[in-house]
Amino acid sequence: MKKTQLFKRIFLILALSLSFCAFSQSSRPVVSDIEASTLSTNKIELRWTLPQNPSGKTITGISIYRDIKPIKSIDNMIPLAVTHPRSETWQDTVTDLKDYYYAVVCVVLESESGGYENNLYYDEQYDRKPSEVIGKAYTLILPGVNATVSGIRAKGRSSADTIIEQQKSEKIYRDNELRERPLPYMDILDGESYPEPTIDKTARNNALSLVSLNDKKNATVMENYIFEEDGVKAESGEDAALFDILKTSFINRRYTQVEKELYDFVLYLRDGDTKDRASFYLGECYYYNGKLSDAVRIFISLQDKYPALSRKWTDACLDLYEMN
Repeated sequence: MKKTQLFKRIFLILALSLSFCAFSQSSRPVVSDIEASTLSTNKIELRWTLPQNPSGKTITGISIYRDIKPIKSIDNMIPLAVTHPRSETWQDTVTDLKDYYYAVVCVVLESESGGYENNLYYDEQYDRKPSEVIGKAYTLILPGVNATVSGIRAKGRSSADTIIEQQKSEKIYRDNELRERPLPYMDILDGESYPEPTIDKTARNNALSLVSLNDKKNATVMENYIFEEDGVKAESGEDAALFDILKTSFINRRYTQVEKELYDFVLYLRDGDTKDRASFYLGECYYYNGKLSDAVRIFISLQDKYPALSRKWTDACLDLYEMN
């Protein structure tokens, strides 16, 4: 990987981390600033930041999950451990050299007073079994916020290093034969003259399918949003291509189809205003298609560009998520 690509990835990760700080100060029971580091040949340490006084909910424990692939959902997963509700660190003991990914979520109990209970546990270092903790895991997973995005192993060596060493030790090169080089890793962030359209029945039903029966009557589904810049077709270029996608699919509310089109479009765009708007439309598609975690990730990444709008759509996603 070239140095410029490496620096760019580091810059983008730092920018996202800063944008997530505002989210961590919200009243929702989601830990933030997750970090994993190697302590020794068999110890991996996790650190995170607790949410600030989640309103209407009592945190009764912190659940830790582990997998050999990035964790996008903890549905059907069994916690590796459940710790004290005020703990912000935990150590994992491993016996192999696999790359591991972690997620940390709060176990919450609805309460009238909210906040943390002071007399739940006395030994903060004691790992409690899931059956001993009263409450329900708040299962929202946000990569880079409460789930690690890079694998880590006890010896602190990346899988790429191991692969390169295996290639050097296993393969014998002939004279004048070029040695193989690993392919660069590409990290793509998941990046109005029209009359304002109204949401159709199918999209509304998709969104409401995430809401419990008792909450459906109170649920509010967002109307899709189109930026003023995309109200008139440009003569050529990326803006013209985005206009065509919006006109043929987005305006007609074919959100499943346009999700694929926008994803491919954003993938090959250079950074700039057009990419930001296309990414926002992709977030809207995720919202209507019920992919709330993906939608939140995009809206948070764009909050510096569209602060009020991104915050509005982030809250709408989380409101639907909490009704589920």
